[in-house]
Amino acid sequence: MKNVWFIGLVCLSILGVIFGHHHYKDKLETIAVAAKDVNVEVSEVEPDELDGEEEQSFSMPKESLIDVGGVVGYWLGQKGGEEPIRVSYFGSKSLVYEADSSKSWTSLVTSELESELGEESITATVIEVGEERSIDVLYSDYVDDVIESAPDILVVEPLLLNDAGVIGIEDSLSNMKKVLATIKEELPDTSIIMTPANPLLDAGYYVKKTEVDLVNFAKKEEYEYANHWKIWPSPDNKKELQKYLNDRRPSEAGHEVWGEFVVGYLMGRW
Repeated sequence: MKNVWFIGLVCLSILGVIFGHHHYKDKLETIAVAAKDVNVEVSEVEPDELDGEEEQSFSMPKESLIDVGGVVGYWLGQKGGEEPIRVSYFGSKSLVYEADSSKSWTSLVTSELESELGEESITATVIEVGEERSIDVLYSDYVDDVIESAPDILVVEPLLLNDAGVIGIEDSLSNMKKVLATIKEELPDTSIIMTPANPLLDAGYYVKKTEVDLVNFAKKEEYEYANHWKIWPSPDNKKELQKYLNDRRPSEAGHEVWGEFVVGYLMGRW
């Protein structure tokens, strides 16, 4: 009798193990099917079905792709890559190389910025006053032209070279102070950068006043100062400097060195 009960108990145990195994297998298959269904649902979601916040988290700001410093880097951040940076150049005939305007330092700067940032990233305007004196520019339409160009960056060549020998440096700087004050009032957010005109041969007074008075003026009025004279030949080296000048204005070589410095300054490399 005991043997019969023992055999029955063993049979029941075996049946229990078999039943449990099949139940566990069925459960695993159910879980696998459910997981497959979830994967299919996720893969079928189109990108445009994501809400705006999710899309934004995957976007890369255009400016973050460009490693640029200086005032150009600042304005790239301000614009967010959505609209071009507006650059205006304001000054004497030294802004333009008459033999070939495409070789003017202003054109070279613009071309280099377009090359590095993309053609659609920069718009440029040149407001050239020729040989007009600062006192005449003060009461002319040139200032209105600058304001109408609405620049983000304004590169100004003060008219010390135009005024040299006619208007004293103090009066020349006083006139430019008034011109720039008018511009600042109308364009309070514009970044104004001063850059001297070209150096000259046999003009010690002009050279000294530019290197001292103009630099001090820029500091006092809190304007950035792109001093391209740093990479010109010294005025004391007449033979070498002559190669960069043509009738008291920059030669092609002069425009090249001027433009090279201004590009580096605007991009934060100087």
